[in-house]
Amino acid sequence: MLRPSLVLLLLLASLNFSSGALCVSPTPFFCSTMLRPSLVLLLLLASLNFSSGGLLPNGNFESGPLPSELSGTRVRGKNAIPNWETSGFIEYIKSGYKQGDMILVVPEGKCAVRLGNEASIKQKTIYSSVGFDTYAWGFLAEDDEIKISLHNPGMAEDPACGPLIDTVAINILHPPRPTNANLLKNANFEEGPYVFHNSSWGVLIPPNIEDDHSPLPAWMVESLKAVKYIDSHHFSVPEGKRAVELVAGKESVIAQTIRTNPGKDYVLNFAIGDSNSGCIGPLNVEASVGKDTVTVSYESKGNGGFIRAKLPFKAESTRMRIRFSSMFYTMKEDGSLCGPVIDDVMVLSVRHPRHLIYRIQKSDKGGIEADMITHRTNRDAAASANEAEKEILGCKRMENHKLQNSTWFETNRKEIVVHKNGNGLTGKWSPSSVIRQCF
Repeated sequence: MLRPSLVLLLLLASLNFSSGALCVSPTPFFCSTMLRPSLVLLLLLASLNFSSGGLLPNGNFESGPLPSELSGTRVRGKNAIPNWETSGFIEYIKSGYKQGDMILVVPEGKCAVRLGNEASIKQKTIYSSVGFDTYAWGFLAEDDEIKISLHNPGMAEDPACGPLIDTVAINILHPPRPTNANLLKNANFEEGPYVFHNSSWGVLIPPNIEDDHSPLPAWMVESLKAVKYIDSHHFSVPEGKRAVELVAGKESVIAQTIRTNPGKDYVLNFAIGDSNSGCIGPLNVEASVGKDTVTVSYESKGNGGFIRAKLPFKAESTRMRIRFSSMFYTMKEDGSLCGPVIDDVMVLSVRHPRHLIYRIQKSDKGGIEADMITHRTNRDAAASANEAEKEILGCKRMENHKLQNSTWFETNRKEIVVHKNGNGLTGKWSPSSVIRQCF
């Protein structure tokens, strides 16, 4: 029996100015379950119950030391911060704290901690314009109770460079499974890190994540830079509630390996769009499976929207790797990185070329749009739709039925077959007249 993985979320500011020095580190902190007494260290003392996701006990550091346990901003006493144990030089920072003409901005709430020994001020980070980022790290719990530590490994040349830590949360991840409706696992990215409700900058998944406990289950980050996990509450998402934004140009890659039958034909379908965050210009994505590749260009106006694309391929082995990479670096007006959004990825086998499945859905510009999904039989089409838990509507006989996300049709280009619970209803192949009754 597979054990669910866990994902740790923390919010930090990693770029600071201090004494005229710019502190830039691609790995501003490490998460570890092993203690290093020589390093600045935060250790969570409370036992954690992983029945649901959310903040760790005092994960936002709003409960702070007593006045007698502070010397200025420096924390005195290893148990001064409730639920945490500290060692090394730890500062307890309140929002708006000033040192000279420098002001520290706390990411969320009123208080945070800093793993360093000098003051700093808010600056833009490489991924966002608000001065801080949220990172996710996945791991497998080896016991019912664990200890979580956050420490500064002291890799910066200037010892004054220390990350500002705030808002630590944890989330349980369930191992995804492929289905007959899709050979990919977690294809719509709905399973992933915990997203802070009040954050509007997404969650960064670190680079070179290839183990079995990725914060984004079933997917690997095959690049030198992070990718961004976004939600529909703060961003435009093509399908469902979650998606991935490739924010670091050619150094932003996600991948997944699927099981295939050598010599069989398959088709990869996916959506590419923008996150409605002011990312303007051409957003190009290269999708590849083995030796087969396709480059898709989406002209973004920065206000949301997406298009769909496909890549037919023939399996060369029992395992094939699906890869998505951004082709260019793109920046918003504030100088922060952005890129194409990937979502609703699907891989299906091609069985009967004479029958095509189309997905008809509302267009973001109004009206309808259709895209070919794959070749299937009538029986397979109904099964695929049911297993994907998508509602199947009979347009001509169910005019008043509420339309869900999408409607599935199968056609041989002469007539349209609409499936409802496996029963076919036939009508003429005329999307403009038949489909319109669904809206």
